[in-house]
Amino acid sequence: EYKDGRMTFVDTSDPAFRKGVAVQAYSNKLYILDSENSQIWRYIRRRDKFDAAEAYNINADLKNGISLTIDGSIYVLNKDGSITKLFSGNKEEFPIKRQPVNALTNPTKIFTELDMKAIYVLEPSEKRVLVYLKDDKTGGATYNNQFIFDDISDLRDVYVDKDTNKMYLMDGSKIYTVNL
Repeated sequence: EYKDGRMTFVDTSDPAFRKGVAVQAYSNKLYILDSENSQIWRYIRRRDKFDAAEAYNINADLKNGISLTIDGSIYVLNKDGSITKLFSGNKEEFPIKRQPVNALTNPTKIFTELDMKAIYVLEPSEKRVLVYLKDDKTGGATYNNQFIFDDISDLRDVYVDKDTNKMYLMDGSKIYTVNL
């Protein structure tokens, strides 16, 4: 935990945190995507530690999950580029209108936040970030556009600051800023 300019370790009531392929903090909770067991483990923060892990996923197949993001709902990005949406542990329909001309083949990260109107998907092999607009009526999304970064190799992560309307991209040694 990074707090007041200091790094400290925070334990869990479990003997150790569960293993996973991705982790995301939301409110006072920590979520770990465990694709091997098709589960999302939820840890609730107490004063000086986290409670024991709780199984969050009730009915979704998460065996191909590689990344997750949270805006109240949890979105899991799968290896094939599909997105699984969960709310209160239950899988929800997530229809996507329109698709990019070049379909996703090797995405690695998904990003959104509460009060954000879009979902961003990073595909380093194609040097691009795809943008899907959330659709409150259907609970799904609509493909909107993509950003291609021909001059950046080894893309590793994406973050969007909704307050400054900037996208941050990370490669093996630098962080790039893009005005949206």
